[in-house]
Amino acid sequence: MILISKKKFKALEKRIADLEGQVQGQQVISVDLVTNTISYQLQELHKEQSKAVVY
Repeated sequence: MILISKKKFKALEKRIADLEGQVQGQQVISVDLVTNTISYQLQELHKEQSKAVVY
């Protein structure tokens, strides 16, 4: 068992909460990037299909 002071424990809790917030922010950015990429690819595919000649 490790004993630490309440002050150090509170500082550690705050640091963990800050890191969790940063990770969650990165996940949101990643989802936005993937969504934008998929949207762009679908738009390009739609443009190509619009140009296609049907026999």
